[in-house]
Amino acid sequence: MDKIIFKIIFLFKMTCLIGINCYAERADNNEIKGQFHALAQIEQKLKSFEGKLNKENLRYLQVSKNKKDIELKCLDLEKGLEESRLKYNERLLLSQKLLGQNMLTEMSLEETASDILQRKLYQKKLSLEVENLKKQNAVNNDLQSALSDLKKRFQELTQLESEIAEVLNNLEKDKKNLALAYVKQESEISSAKNQIKENKVGSAPTFIAKSNITIPLAKYRSIETKSKKGVIVKYQGAQEILSPLDGKVIYTGMLSTYGRVLMIDHGNQLRSVILGDNEYFVLKGASVLKGQKIGITKKPSENEGKLYFELRKNNQVQNTFEVLSSVNSLGLLGISRERRI
Repeated sequence: MDKIIFKIIFLFKMTCLIGINCYAERADNNEIKGQFHALAQIEQKLKSFEGKLNKENLRYLQVSKNKKDIELKCLDLEKGLEESRLKYNERLLLSQKLLGQNMLTEMSLEETASDILQRKLYQKKLSLEVENLKKQNAVNNDLQSALSDLKKRFQELTQLESEIAEVLNNLEKDKKNLALAYVKQESEISSAKNQIKENKVGSAPTFIAKSNITIPLAKYRSIETKSKKGVIVKYQGAQEILSPLDGKVIYTGMLSTYGRVLMIDHGNQLRSVILGDNEYFVLKGASVLKGQKIGITKKPSENEGKLYFELRKNNQVQNTFEVLSSVNSLGLLGISRERRI
């Protein structure tokens, strides 16, 4: 009877334990689902910001084009106004000359028939020139008015251009913040997946340790860990960057304001990532050997420079500190045991 009761209690405990494990796994999966949902929301917002940025960029380009068109029209009008004023001055001088000649004929004491005819001709020319002066003056006024309107419109477009530029600047800042949030969310999802994997199969990346990976700097001061991801290698002055293992360069380029990144494929789904204020001597597609000089760090502006190094297996960030610890001697490495979470 006691044996039966013992078996019942044992089976009950096992059932509870299995249930707890299943509940924990479901909770972990629910957490990842929630993070994926948050990631999708950020992605949607990013797309929305992209749409707004494209729209405002088109507005900005159109306003800039309109400004350029108005500027050219202003130049043409100013040229036309200048020519019109020259014509006006020429007609004014001619009118003054005709007026003077007419006054001389009127002052003659013995006016002949020829003088009378000549005076009538001067009067007719003078009337015609006065009419031309009125017309030329009206043209000048119209040109001046049109030029003033265009200049006013130009100022309005300049103000609008400035406002759109400010909107674009704010949108770019918001987009950058969202992009950082997106990267952070992706990192959290990756960490959560790795944690679930570690809970299932343990946290001993022996598959990497066997490859005997080394630190990618020839000389350095210390190494600091960042959670269970990559490590930060601190150094002084300009230091040689070495390939941590045989492999093939699959990417080089800038990563926002963080510096230049280099990614090497070592085969068997194992990759290493090097990031910092560095200069690389190898290009994408180049084959490299372990310990080969592949670049150099730039001399830091401060006393100490930093190089980020991480290992990836199946595109998942590994506990790089743990791998290096299992391959190398901590004492020789000078690794800081201070973990920064």
